[in-house]
Amino acid sequence: MITPIVGGEEKAKLDFERGDVAFLPAGSMLCFFIQKAKSAKEMNPLGKVESGLELLEHSRRGDSLRIKSIVPYSGRS
Repeated sequence: MITPIVGGEEKAKLDFERGDVAFLPAGSMLCFFIQKAKSAKEMNPLGKVESGLELLEHSRRGDSLRIKSIVPYSGRS
């Protein structure tokens, strides 16, 4: 999923587990891992899909996804 977010690497890593969500700074993309994987480029881990992963497994190119966080952002000073 391409996003308007611009950012650099932060706590970047290459190895991801099923359900992980990561940000790829090089392409400004969100990545959802539906299986264990090793990325060719380092990505910033963002969180984990806790339910509904099967919807991602059955999605196809051109499908629209609505992403909603159920954990409110706490913000840091």
